[in-house]
Amino acid sequence: MIELREPDVIEAWLATGLPLARVHLPPGKQMSAWFATVMAERPGLPPPGCVVDLATLATEGCYTRLGGPAPDDPALRRAVRAWEDHVLGRLVGDARLTAVQDAVLVLPDALKAEAAGLFASVILARLCGRISGEVAVVPGVLRRVLESPMGRSPTEAIVTTLTVGYERLVEGARTVSELLGPGDVFLLTWMERLRSLEARVALEQLAGVAARTELPRRVRSRRRKGTAFSRVEEESAYPVGGFSSIGTSGAIENLVTSELAYMTVEGEGKEHDVDLFDLRWAEGELLYYSRDEGAHHRERRAILVLLDPALERERAQAGVGGLQRIVIVLGRLVALLRRVAELLGEADLHVRITVDPGDALGLEMDLLALLLRDLVNLQVLTFAREPVEEGNRWLAAHAGLGTVDCLLVQRAAGGAGWEPSGRALSRVKAIGMSVETDVVELLRGLI
Repeated sequence: MIELREPDVIEAWLATGLPLARVHLPPGKQMSAWFATVMAERPGLPPPGCVVDLATLATEGCYTRLGGPAPDDPALRRAVRAWEDHVLGRLVGDARLTAVQDAVLVLPDALKAEAAGLFASVILARLCGRISGEVAVVPGVLRRVLESPMGRSPTEAIVTTLTVGYERLVEGARTVSELLGPGDVFLLTWMERLRSLEARVALEQLAGVAARTELPRRVRSRRRKGTAFSRVEEESAYPVGGFSSIGTSGAIENLVTSELAYMTVEGEGKEHDVDLFDLRWAEGELLYYSRDEGAHHRERRAILVLLDPALERERAQAGVGGLQRIVIVLGRLVALLRRVAELLGEADLHVRITVDPGDALGLEMDLLALLLRDLVNLQVLTFAREPVEEGNRWLAAHAGLGTVDCLLVQRAAGGAGWEPSGRALSRVKAIGMSVETDVVELLRGLI
């Protein structure tokens, strides 16, 4: 990595590199925010025109040759042309670029420039890998030069540095199958929650632990299953209670009305004629509507997940992977809740994740909400910051309608327990979960 410290050299590097941008040359203030975000994410900077091209594609969305003329140096001209072909052309041809632009468009104005810079840093990280052609510059000098640029004549060393930077990025692009991934759209969509590098790293680690947690597809339940009626005010929320089929048995009020055509009207038939309606009734051939009431008898399940605030102190590394203990236990919790929701798909399932009010586990609660957002959208999962007494009342409200469980996520298996409140929860025991817990056995206990 080349290090530039002299203001004159940095000005010459920017004055030569910025006109090489192939997409657009934005105002100076917005460009300063882009470079500041890239410098906060990476140890060095690529050629300045690359940052402008990538950030502009995330915001403008149009690939137009509005940059300066082609450079005079033949090697630099070939490198810039290769950058257009192997990087910009592939990005513009990717259908996911539109989703990236839409995600940036709906962000608040204060975050759009930062999101564009973050997109540029993500693409650069994917291109560079182990191939480095970046330049380390002094942030203060770079900021001052961007705000008040001054023309400087390029030197042979500056041209060589820019050429090497473009060639390394193109070389990295040739080894990458996809420049854009679904994770890029997700990152920009939830930019407000994932602004910090800490949040992004933690989210990636949690998702990795959840994906590596192996749970069985089928589990035999260890408890007696019962059914509980849905509440009357909820019946209209489900497509139940109508007629689903036609059969030859049923109540008289469900009789198919067309069967009445077989009845003989008094006075029209002969004295010894057999009434076809009576005959069909005697032979059991009358048709009746069959009412579907299966959903009225769905099993009702409620699971309260209590996060112990003491998990804040579980940031020590565990095992060879170098992951924190809190990351391991919460990642397994994500996999567990997903599998529980899958196995209890036919039940009326309600899950609530709660923690005591305060600042504890604020980042972790946000990350869990992102990873389990599909369950939130299905109204299966809710999040809350409330005292344990409120959680007890929530469990008691569901205890009279179905089966309830309390899952206590804590530091160690022998940690502080959960005390039931009220007669309705007298038979409910908390199931402890920690890093040492066997998740498969825990799954069998919940199903």
